[in-house]
Amino acid sequence: MKFPSVFFRLTLFLFSVFCISQNTVNYNQVSFNSCEVIEASLYDKSFTLYISEKDMQEAKAQDGTRMPESNVLSIAVEFLKGCPFPIEPKDSVMVGYSLMQQNKDEMDFERKQLNNVNVEKASEDGKRLNEKGKDVGTQAKIISQQLMEGKITAQEAEAKLEALLNPLVEAVEDTESIQYNSTQLPKKNTFDILFMDTRAYTRSLMFSGTIYIKKFNETEFEAVFQGNQFTECMENRPSISQEERQTCAAVPSYFMTEMKVLSNEPTKASVSVKLKSFTDYRE
Repeated sequence: MKFPSVFFRLTLFLFSVFCISQNTVNYNQVSFNSCEVIEASLYDKSFTLYISEKDMQEAKAQDGTRMPESNVLSIAVEFLKGCPFPIEPKDSVMVGYSLMQQNKDEMDFERKQLNNVNVEKASEDGKRLNEKGKDVGTQAKIISQQLMEGKITAQEAEAKLEALLNPLVEAVEDTESIQYNSTQLPKKNTFDILFMDTRAYTRSLMFSGTIYIKKFNETEFEAVFQGNQFTECMENRPSISQEERQTCAAVPSYFMTEMKVLSNEPTKASVSVKLKSFTDYRE
């Protein structure tokens, strides 16, 4: 009479192995454990995917002073001509330009425009616009960070960046002492990828590379990506010492040399998951 019991346990074991194998998230040799949150959102021209071992929102509601130990991965992809959906292996999609790189390229382009100032004729105008340019750069970084942390959507980030840059462009165009070329950089499809390790209080941001989306529908998501990233310490890192503070700003970022970070490194990851939540916001 032990046979049914053994058979039941074997069946349960095989079922559990099968279920676990459905969700695989590997990021730079870090394998995610069982994930409480796997949610995707679809928009007219973009989609987002958020994966976390722990439900950060629920933990925050229970104890606002403590962040649970968790690996977190956030992916956002924006398309110029509308988000393809569903995506199946036969028509998989590749995107090779990051939102961070796009923001940097646009800021570099604007900076070159500002360099056309005739200093002898309008030094005051040049100084004023240069200060505005620095402020725009700071605010653009904040907007990009909010997007990567999932606090705003890709559409909201684009609107904020446009609202941020327009006054600067208008100020430049209104200044007669500047030879301004209103040509804009061509837009491209972009990706935005953030990995957080709340145990170490670090986050990694991918600034160059390629994401290859193999499958995306209402129940599944599968993709691989590789490129280069920088890793920095999170602002809410508890009781950081002076030595740790120096370590957190040990090297110049490959992405932006004036930015000091913990490290720069290549990155490689694969994601194959069953979605626990899917929301379609398309109009």
